[in-house]
Amino acid sequence: MLFDGGLATWLETGYKKDLTHHLWSTKVLEEEPKVVEDAHYDFLVQGDCDVIITCTYQSSLEQGFSGDYEKFLNSIHRACAVASTARDRAVATRSKAGQKGQRPILLAGSCGAYGAALANGAEYTGEYGLEGKAPEEVVALLNDFHLPRMRILSGKEEGWSSGALVDILAAETVPLAIEGKALSAMFQKLQMPGYVTFSCRSNTELSSGEKLREAVAGLEFSEFLVGVGVNCTAPQHVESLIGEAKAGIDDARQARGDNVESSTAFEANIVVYPNLGEIYDGETKTWKKDPALGPMSFTDLAQKWRQAGATWIGGCCRTVPKDMKGLRDRVLSIAE
Repeated sequence: MLFDGGLATWLETGYKKDLTHHLWSTKVLEEEPKVVEDAHYDFLVQGDCDVIITCTYQSSLEQGFSGDYEKFLNSIHRACAVASTARDRAVATRSKAGQKGQRPILLAGSCGAYGAALANGAEYTGEYGLEGKAPEEVVALLNDFHLPRMRILSGKEEGWSSGALVDILAAETVPLAIEGKALSAMFQKLQMPGYVTFSCRSNTELSSGEKLREAVAGLEFSEFLVGVGVNCTAPQHVESLIGEAKAGIDDARQARGDNVESSTAFEANIVVYPNLGEIYDGETKTWKKDPALGPMSFTDLAQKWRQAGATWIGGCCRTVPKDMKGLRDRVLSIAE
């Protein structure tokens, strides 16, 4: 499946919106929801994507909305409503264009890492200020942070009876193994499918310095954990990280004694949606290709991710609809 690209990037570059606010893209959602809807629609139509991720990455109850549950609740419902409307519009557009046998479009409910709500870049370091706390205390804190948003997205909030607002949960940009494990356990607790993607700093390491292979092996695997992988990561690291993630899945299977015929055997998609691979030049005030990529383009690298075993592919920071269309035409179409 083809995921969308960087919603925030497209809001900034395509719609000229200022995101310098602790709510980030959610600031635009609160003030101009139609703009967010149009941005989602662009990824579906111009980018030909299969999955759009809701504008809820930065939506947290305490840090984002200062404990105001009604504002928090309404914002998440608004985010899912504009994504759903964008999907309906895209289906109609594709139908009008004569596209037969349309691929389904899924909504993924973004659950940004705890570090994202700190608004200090902690999702890229894992420095949450929790040193000295026992693991069970950390897990309790993470549950308190993540579950309110996840319950709403899953349609499990008290008094709600109309079902889930999204198709899957997207626990993304996770820098810590303990947070990934806690999130995967929450999928099972809520009986809601979801995936966990880690932010990584090298070919083998999470942003915290922990090993991706060990972090994946330590996840709570169940029928509700439908994908694992990486996002918001330099693209040159991704091919190696796919191998690490697959090794972690194999380690978890071995630890459980699973085999292909086992009734407890699990399958998990390999999910990758890294950054475009640009660095900011402070002198010229422009973005430039990272020299570390060499002659390879984002699409060239994505072909390697596909060959390495990635099944769900997309983009994160600095990627826009045309980049996703490139992935559709040059990467995913090969296997479709």
